[in-house]
Amino acid sequence: MRSWSTIIVTPESRYLVDTTVYPGDHSIDTEAICEYLESVVNELKLDSKLLFGVTRDNASYMVKGVRMLQRDDDYSHIISVGCLSHGINLVI
Repeated sequence: MRSWSTIIVTPESRYLVDTTVYPGDHSIDTEAICEYLESVVNELKLDSKLLFGVTRDNASYMVKGVRMLQRDDDYSHIISVGCLSHGINLVI
């Protein structure tokens, strides 16, 4: 099963931990990642200008999904950082 987790930290120190799980035969594409991130921000009624960055694993669909999100003017300022643990795991 594939899944991804989201942790949102806001200036008000609210935290949301949400895990979305997909069946193994469901392909995760860049549009799904982009739509998911937007839906989390909208669901929490966050000001997109306060979103500073996204830490993600280094899978190509995650990289492309965040890039797609950055094309939107509301999210063009965010930075995207690959997870160091995932990178080290590839080296070992």
